[in-house]
Amino acid sequence: MGEDLEQHTITQLLALMPDAAHRKGDIPIAKPRGSNIAMEPYRKGLWTLQSKLPASEPPEAHLENLLSLLNPKQNVIRELAATTEIDFLCDVWDYNGFSLPPHIMQEIAELGASLGISIYS
Repeated sequence: MGEDLEQHTITQLLALMPDAAHRKGDIPIAKPRGSNIAMEPYRKGLWTLQSKLPASEPPEAHLENLLSLLNPKQNVIRELAATTEIDFLCDVWDYNGFSLPPHIMQEIAELGASLGISIYS
């Protein structure tokens, strides 16, 4: 995520297609059902990549899946991290808790990224 993030540039640098992307100032397409409210433009650009594993897999498996794609591009990602927020975001539903192995946390840190976890019940 970033003010000057250009989705096409990120796609070319990483040689990966995003699951979702938009530029700062783009207008969201979807409106809440039955809403006549005008959607405000995005305040920041966004480029996202999601794990392709089934939702039933544990969080560490999803992170390892993404890291397997991103670690070979570590130099590019670290350069991007100088001007762009690099985040791994995990949304976890009805899970009985988990721990992340140290190598996953280290690999995320080596990319210059942060890890955010939201747990829902």
